[in-house]
Amino acid sequence: MLVRRAVVGDIDAITHIYNQGIEDRTATLETSPKSAAEIRGWLDRDPRYAVLVAEAEGSIAGWASLNPYDHR
Repeated sequence: MLVRRAVVGDIDAITHIYNQGIEDRTATLETSPKSAAEIRGWLDRDPRYAVLVAEAEGSIAGWASLNPYDHR
């Protein structure tokens, strides 16, 4: 397994995984699915808020990100 910074080509996989967490209500406080365009915006944030992916056998198996503080 390779862990690396996410690139634009990973956005669809990240979006799919993120929205699964919204649908099953176990991984996020979000209530509405995110679009790929919304997720894409994460890559334009301050570099200290990295988006990482875990790649296994050429596929994205998971992702993680550091985020600015959110009062939620």
